[in-house]
Amino acid sequence: MSQVRIRERHDSKILFVDTARELVIHTIQYCRKFPKSAMFFITKDIVDTSRAIYKNVACAQAIFPKTAQDVELRARFLKPVLGLIDTLDCFLGIAKELYGNLSDKNGKPQISDYGWVHWGELMNKESNYIKKVLTSDENITF
Repeated sequence: MSQVRIRERHDSKILFVDTARELVIHTIQYCRKFPKSAMFFITKDIVDTSRAIYKNVACAQAIFPKTAQDVELRARFLKPVLGLIDTLDCFLGIAKELYGNLSDKNGKPQISDYGWVHWGELMNKESNYIKKVLTSDENITF
């Protein structure tokens, strides 16, 4: 396993914050298309979960590891994100099963196939970024 010195780290890791932000925006935009009654049953949980992902990621980004304790603290914010992404995926599966066939007045689906697919893409990207950051942090030499 290679060791990464602090001075050799790059800012490209910010992608995990940008993707989490994009996930929240996409989630809010698409949850607004669900029937209002769905808010109490599923969409509130979907939005809350995506916001929790973003909150944890933003907190983790504020910690630039300079010590082993910083690496551990940052991991405490990032590791739960992987579980939250799985939870979000489960909630979206339920929402798709319950509301995936709803159409607007013109017969078009309220949530397009693109909307569902893009959610999955964002979650996969975020999960991969988080895993890479965690691995990179574990390889830091002080």
